[in-house]
Amino acid sequence: MKTLDMQPSRRQFIQQLGLGAAWLGLATNTPLAFANNTPILSFRQNAAPLLLHYNENSLGMSPNALSAAKLAIEMYGNRYPDSSINEFKVKLAAHHQVKPEQLIFGNGSTEVLQAIATYAARQNATMIEPSPTFGALRGYCKAENLKVIQVPVGQDFEMNIAAMKKQAMTQTGAVLINICNPNNPTGNIVDFTTMFDWINSAPDTHLFLLDEAYFEYAQDNPRYKSGLDLINQGKNNV
Repeated sequence: MKTLDMQPSRRQFIQQLGLGAAWLGLATNTPLAFANNTPILSFRQNAAPLLLHYNENSLGMSPNALSAAKLAIEMYGNRYPDSSINEFKVKLAAHHQVKPEQLIFGNGSTEVLQAIATYAARQNATMIEPSPTFGALRGYCKAENLKVIQVPVGQDFEMNIAAMKKQAMTQTGAVLINICNPNNPTGNIVDFTTMFDWINSAPDTHLFLLDEAYFEYAQDNPRYKSGLDLINQGKNNV
């Protein structure tokens, strides 16, 4: 498998998608039908594109969230947040049925990704990921002088799991495997049976990072399942 050092730019990715994607991005007057045969909503006609790959709420903050944020600043803005975070961690752990010490919070996901890259560097790990995918982890790993192997996605933009697995098995020592699922920017998912089979058969030296920032877009797909199930089963390499 050819190793790539550079991730395709968004422009290159759009060119690969072809005219259909360009047509969609132009937000034409013609309603486009998607997989569920639902046309574009009328208020989205000729509107500016929604940048879904930013994982932002295009509708703005919920009034309830805005009210809670203002109240939090008024009451706790001059205090360290440690006690509040610990309370939140306990409640969130109970919600996901994990231990509080299994949760890590950061200023955005990239801070957590940086911490994972630092951990991988202590193991002198090799990082393997599909290409294209979200690039923050790759940048942090390269800053730690880790070897980074990129495995191109297929013509249908599906992750080549077989090729990634082969690359992982040819490495010596620790391996960090980065799977953004659903993938950014392709939008594809990895069938959970394929992914779970790989993780369950992998050696303990292979650490799987499952980036599920776009979980809500795929949670109703029968081929998709969160890696949280593996963590709840006691898999320590996830």
